[in-house]
Amino acid sequence: MSPTKIATLTPEQEALIPVILNKWIRVFLSTQPLNRDKVQAAVRFTYRALGKKEPTIRFFPSPVAAKRVLFEGQSPSQTVQQLGAPLLIPFSTQLGEQILNQLDSALAAQLQIQLMNQELAQLWQMRTMPLWQGGHVFSEQELTLMGQLREEWVAQQWQQQQQEIRQQLLQFPGGEIFLQIGDSLWENIGEPLWQEWENQPFVQWWESQLRQNPLFQFADVLGFAYYSLLLPGLDASSIPVIDFCISALSCQHNHQQWEALEQLITECGCIFAFEKTCIVCDRPRTILLDNEYRLHGEGEPAIQFADGYSFYYYRGVSLPEKYGRLHPHQWQSRWLLEETNAELRRVLIQGIGYGRICQELQAVALDSWREYTLLRIENDVDVEPIYLLKMTCPSTGHIHVMRVPPTVTTAREAISWANWDTDPEDFAVET
Repeated sequence: MSPTKIATLTPEQEALIPVILNKWIRVFLSTQPLNRDKVQAAVRFTYRALGKKEPTIRFFPSPVAAKRVLFEGQSPSQTVQQLGAPLLIPFSTQLGEQILNQLDSALAAQLQIQLMNQELAQLWQMRTMPLWQGGHVFSEQELTLMGQLREEWVAQQWQQQQQEIRQQLLQFPGGEIFLQIGDSLWENIGEPLWQEWENQPFVQWWESQLRQNPLFQFADVLGFAYYSLLLPGLDASSIPVIDFCISALSCQHNHQQWEALEQLITECGCIFAFEKTCIVCDRPRTILLDNEYRLHGEGEPAIQFADGYSFYYYRGVSLPEKYGRLHPHQWQSRWLLEETNAELRRVLIQGIGYGRICQELQAVALDSWREYTLLRIENDVDVEPIYLLKMTCPSTGHIHVMRVPPTVTTAREAISWANWDTDPEDFAVET
């Protein structure tokens, strides 16, 4: 008979939900310098929990500092030799599966809604900033390095799976003899056959065609990033759920895995785990957010490390430095005519505002009704044409501008759309 699953929370347990959530938000927002003794203890404990030897731990003030020291001035082969294979740390996934099996499905869904939120995931993504920032053009050396590291990772996983299979086979009668036969076949037949297959002209031609395909190269990059650079398996949004179930509900769990996971996230900043070397980057000294917990800075970095390494964001959208270092009041409408990235154009429109865009890009008046004017921006500054409703307040003279669909043809129709399809004759208040 299976044990009864937890289906409800007591009032005392419910009161702990915001406490646990705020605890982890504070962890992810910390800008305190790392305590190296605690970091080293956490990393060593994690590697022991993974069944790995103690690595060399290298500290850097920022991810870019780590990249300069490790990846520049030496060949990809030297870097791979120094780092070893990328490591997976799947503790949160394993703990999550173990714990959620002890909960009623309705309660599990409730907790995931209350304790797993987008803001927390964004904070974790910020904490695990990759060595290569988005939009970076990969050099041939970096692509070679990523390919070699991926091969090391695949080889390591294959070896681990072989060991697990061998251990399982040894538990069956005759398993040892079966393994001896298999090893002999592989030694005498398997490897030569594999080499012969790899050397076939058709196979070599097919691989060369794939390697020339940009989509294949992009998949290579994504595959490497997925396997190594972002602490795979450590999903920040699941951490408060795991913590709550352990702390408040006393769920059964693997104590070693939870201790390693909690120490790793609490004590370390940005971390990249490899078999021989663990790279640890210090926490940022500055983290700026808006009221929705999105990374946001106006004329200053939203994230800045001690060595000056910075990231610019506006309402959660990454900005190039040429925009980010200037306050939105200094952004220029003409940039919309030059910017090819649709998301960045959207951010520029938000920051500059329709009123200034109207004035600086000389919007054309299409129609008027009372104090309302329908305008169109003639320049192609967005994915679809920009139609604007200009509203002049009769009492103050203040001008307000809002965007309306390009399907409207008159100012009166635009007013109706802005008021949830209510005709302006139906309301008497003029604004």
